[in-house]
Amino acid sequence: MRPETIEAVCFDFDGTLADTEPLGIELDLEAYRSLGLDVPLEEAHTVCGTDGKASVEAILANHGRPDLTAEDFEARRRPSSQIYRSMDITVFPGAFECVRSLRAAGVKCAVVSTTAACDLAYGLSRIGAMDCFDAMVGGDMVEHRKPAPDPYLLALSFLGVDASRALAVDDSPVGIASAKAAGLHVVAFTGSQIRQDTSAADETLAAWPLDLGL
Repeated sequence: MRPETIEAVCFDFDGTLADTEPLGIELDLEAYRSLGLDVPLEEAHTVCGTDGKASVEAILANHGRPDLTAEDFEARRRPSSQIYRSMDITVFPGAFECVRSLRAAGVKCAVVSTTAACDLAYGLSRIGAMDCFDAMVGGDMVEHRKPAPDPYLLALSFLGVDASRALAVDDSPVGIASAKAAGLHVVAFTGSQIRQDTSAADETLAAWPLDLGL
């Protein structure tokens, strides 16, 4: 059950507010090709929602290169910062209109991401959405990233709201686990091109807006 009183909503960014995950996959495939590997798109998608290291090394081994490490892969991959600084970011229709409507109704909003804070801020500025949030938490702002509860707990502390009066909206299993560990009621956004396991969420949302009945 949703909390009877909702004072805050914490939103993931990648795959929840903006459809950036295909851009990350594009960088991944480019790196695989530079290593001489032809990795199918569906297999590349298995990295989404993970910390990357184990999934990447499994892909490398599956394509006959167990000698390569995730570090070797990262050395060939263009940095993810390019997604937020120069690539075309597609915003999910209605996402930021929803955030602005919630804030207009008195609900505090935060963006909580694994992406580094400087890149997240750059991306939000490029799409004109920096004014949508009362707080922002990037992955480099906490000691332990998702799936640890730290990112969502930090956001709640910035907002001054208890978890029992807040929601989280996330699209990945690690993000859902992070929010659940922080004590939030979790809505899984399932409208991304890359579908992930959202079975641990309390409810799902296929398309914006998020209806809180306000």
